[in-house]
Amino acid sequence: MEASDRLAPADRRRLRGLGHAERPVVLVGREGLSATVVDAARQALAARELIKVRFGRGYEGDAAEAAAKLACELDAHLVQAIGRTALYWRPQPTAGDGGRGPSPA
Repeated sequence: MEASDRLAPADRRRLRGLGHAERPVVLVGREGLSATVVDAARQALAARELIKVRFGRGYEGDAAEAAAKLACELDAHLVQAIGRTALYWRPQPTAGDGGRGPSPA
């Protein structure tokens, strides 16, 4: 995401609230950010705009760095990263908005 695409603090807060009850839909293990993991995250984001990813105990890298890298690979906003859990949001494009998708509000 570009710097101009940053989430407003109120939007980030709202998305964190929505994501709080979500369960992780993608688990990153000792293989790290493999193509399979990235594809699974892409499919999850295509199905729903907000997903939670868990970096398991088998993952030996820095979870915060991996969370930021995955956000770039997914072209998604990293809403929040706490410990080994990260929350991502990517708006789904709609026909009338030029591909920007709905706002988080």
